[in-house]
Amino acid sequence: MLKQIKNRLSKWKWEERKVVWGMENKDKTFYVIRRNSKSVGLFSYVLTALGHMKTAEERGYIPVVDMKNYVTPYLNKEHPMNVWEYYFEQPAGYGLDSISRSRNVVFSSGEVPESFPDYPMLESREEVLMWRSLFHKYIRLNKETEEYIDSVQEKLFKEERILGVLCRGTDYQATKPKGHPIQPEVEQVIIKVATMMEERNCTKVYLATEDRKILQRFRETFGDKLIFPDVELRPYNDGELITEIELKRKDDKRLKGLEYLTQIALLSRCCCLISGKCGGCYGALLMSEGYEEEFIWNLGLYG
Repeated sequence: MLKQIKNRLSKWKWEERKVVWGMENKDKTFYVIRRNSKSVGLFSYVLTALGHMKTAEERGYIPVVDMKNYVTPYLNKEHPMNVWEYYFEQPAGYGLDSISRSRNVVFSSGEVPESFPDYPMLESREEVLMWRSLFHKYIRLNKETEEYIDSVQEKLFKEERILGVLCRGTDYQATKPKGHPIQPEVEQVIIKVATMMEERNCTKVYLATEDRKILQRFRETFGDKLIFPDVELRPYNDGELITEIELKRKDDKRLKGLEYLTQIALLSRCCCLISGKCGGCYGALLMSEGYEEEFIWNLGLYG
């Protein structure tokens, strides 16, 4: 009986519903975007939030992202702030504080929206362009984050043609999550990188990865042609989720999101792209202005 009550309360908590917080802004309806997941990566939150922003636009609602009142790997529970605002501006300029006494507030469902930029998007160029347009409309780096990423780019990227590569390992390769895209092996990626560098006259290869072993293989293969940002990769043991591994440093939760976002933002600024299907790949595609050439493995789904 107690379990049934808890299940009903959980269902009620995460279903879409309308609330009244006050009597202000009677001419506006705010759509508070939230996510019922404690351990997914930053771009999973970003891309599902973009799906909810599309819903808000279709309904004439004003989107507001709430990553303060729900647990994520980036939230400091002792000093809770809206994690979205660590890195991004609010999509329509309204934050939680500015709508706290509003008449019309709709909580989004906490589940993954029916429509958001996931791997099926890659089957249609029109879909990619549609989501890219929405991404650039609603998802903007805040000033501090943009300045930080620009400074890293200035340090790492010179006037050269740079091929961007995203290569997932750690928990993705170890757990092979059911229903998620199969990732290529590192040796497959290296062969493809060498070929595209020659075909596209790329002088450097920029690697985005969270896996120490993958980084080492790229260093062995490409030497001083490899660009990798100055980030401390997290020690990994089979069975762990990479998002839940913490480093003993001040403000690690915020910094791990910033470092990951920086890797993907730099990936979006390369001239060409090679990647397996994953959230970071979709994020780079949508953040970019378009690539000269992109190669994304289609290896099916883990069963």
